[in-house]
Amino acid sequence: MGKAKIISPYLKDGLWVKANFHVHPAPISNKTGYCDSTIIREYIKAEYSCISLVGNNEIYTLDANSEDNGMLISEAKGTLNSSEMLNEIIIIPGFESTGVIPAVVINSLSFDNGEIKNEDDLQTLIYEQIKNGGIVFFSQPMRYYDMEERFKLLLNLDGYLGIEVLNGNLAFGSFKGIGGNNANYNDANYNKGNEIELWDRLLSSGKKVWGFGNDGLEKWSEFNTVFNLVKLQKGSSVNAGRIIGALIVGSFAVSTGVRIKDISVEENEIKLAVYNSHENKMYIAYGEYGRILKTCYTKEDIFVYEPEGDEGYVRMQVIYESGKTLLTQPFFIE
Repeated sequence: MGKAKIISPYLKDGLWVKANFHVHPAPISNKTGYCDSTIIREYIKAEYSCISLVGNNEIYTLDANSEDNGMLISEAKGTLNSSEMLNEIIIIPGFESTGVIPAVVINSLSFDNGEIKNEDDLQTLIYEQIKNGGIVFFSQPMRYYDMEERFKLLLNLDGYLGIEVLNGNLAFGSFKGIGGNNANYNDANYNKGNEIELWDRLLSSGKKVWGFGNDGLEKWSEFNTVFNLVKLQKGSSVNAGRIIGALIVGSFAVSTGVRIKDISVEENEIKLAVYNSHENKMYIAYGEYGRILKTCYTKEDIFVYEPEGDEGYVRMQVIYESGKTLLTQPFFIE
């Protein structure tokens, strides 16, 4: 078989930034026990470049001139005022539509609060938000319906960017690193917060959807448990537009603590490199329907896979002995 054509979602020679696109602000979910300013301060301290604060069925926007948020940066950085706060972290406005199956919309400033009662309403929401400049991904799909029902629903919908394959709100203390599920949300054996099997099924059925990973953040124990590492174009400024652009093309990975050096295509090989040469780790390359193409147990910080041409797509995962994991987006193989 001749050399396969590899279509990479990743921008070349870029800068990696840390981001979370599903964070509930305190007024929406006061279970955190913290005000908005404290939540944002902690994300700054955890070296996030970007977060999206999403209200339930309403757009959340930060008022940098409010009295509460005027105190934020003096707490976080010592001397910065509210305007300078926005130079420390990018806050993208958004909301979470909770009807039928939750959908997070970011980078949109328009929402009519219409109730989403069925699949047609959900499709209309997606199209309207795309027109408004927003992007849509499904959050916590593992909480709703059984596997077959949510698979059919998401297979029929168009225009959304992806799904949360890991969610800290559900996964805290339960995510084991590998595998999907086909159990109901209330099943005691259900691997909460992990929707990798659904992702593979959608990809294998021809849906080009990206995998997201976010905290959710309804309780403080979920803070910084799952995040996205977004690769921006080399030499570009770090701003909301560049980040949204990278998400659209799939130039990001999902992590529970693994930091990535780079992922690239070199001489017909997909190469993943991470910042860890001392810890035992397992690398896995997956193809259509989650088929395992290659595994490697090593301390090396580089993993390479050369497609043969019949994989459909290739996505990679690394799992550290400490339990931390990273998932790449799929490379499509032709």
